[in-house]
Amino acid sequence: MRALVAVAAGEPTDVLRLESRPVPTPDAGQALIRVKATPVHASDLHVLRGRYGFSPEFPAVGGYMECVGRVADLGPQTEGLKVGERVVAAAIPAVPGPPVAGTWQEYLVADTRRLLSVPDHLSDSTACQLAVNPLTALLLVTRELDVQPGEWLLQTAAGSTVGRLVIQLSRHLGIRTIDVVRRRAAVEEITALGGGEVICTEDEDLVQRVAEIAGPTGVR
Repeated sequence: MRALVAVAAGEPTDVLRLESRPVPTPDAGQALIRVKATPVHASDLHVLRGRYGFSPEFPAVGGYMECVGRVADLGPQTEGLKVGERVVAAAIPAVPGPPVAGTWQEYLVADTRRLLSVPDHLSDSTACQLAVNPLTALLLVTRELDVQPGEWLLQTAAGSTVGRLVIQLSRHLGIRTIDVVRRRAAVEEITALGGGEVICTEDEDLVQRVAEIAGPTGVR
């Protein structure tokens, strides 16, 4: 199989190499996944640069967040999944259980506790991003910020993947959003997505507009 391997910590364009490696074999409680799609998160790149909260032992296959694929084989006495089943794999080291190799390879062995079945109607590009960004948005809004229904939530980078998820989640929870973007061309897109009040810093004063929208008390 092919694998994208970082030979050392450094800038990804300098340290990544495409290698040929043997297809791994799953042990008990594990599944062999034929990877169909895997995202390139900014955090994936920072892991390779040595700037993230954890660092693999190099050389290492890149991609330490998530991917989507189909079960190609099961380890002995492994239950709960079947060959051919479509799954999302969470490769984040914080997930309990044995560590998993990077997702930037054609086949991946993962503990079944890291796998979540996904329906076929979701595209590969959507399914391979189901874990990291949605959970980031959920924990950010509900746990870190503890935003209550009816309150204003002010976010910059509203057009980012997490920003778009925050908008949709806030609508579901009854939270009012003030969504900041840098380009006028992005305003219509954010509004169509369900953004509450959209501020474009290209031609609007951020502080003035927040005061107009939220009133003199501002945003908590």
